[in-house]
Amino acid sequence: STPFGVAMCFMFKQLDSCLTLKSQNKGSLTGEPVSARLTDIAVYTVLGIILDETEHAKEEETKK
Repeated sequence: STPFGVAMCFMFKQLDSCLTLKSQNKGSLTGEPVSARLTDIAVYTVLGIILDETEHAKEEETKK
């Protein structure tokens, strides 16, 4: 597993939880509301972008 893969896995877990809560018309099962889960999804998405760009930059450096 890679850091990018871990970030995407966590993002999908939050998305799954968010969709489950909305489909059951519940605000929270664990004390974390949908809005907090959506914030987590945004954070993991930005982290994924940064990790992907870093990986591509490293690949370009090794080609030189």
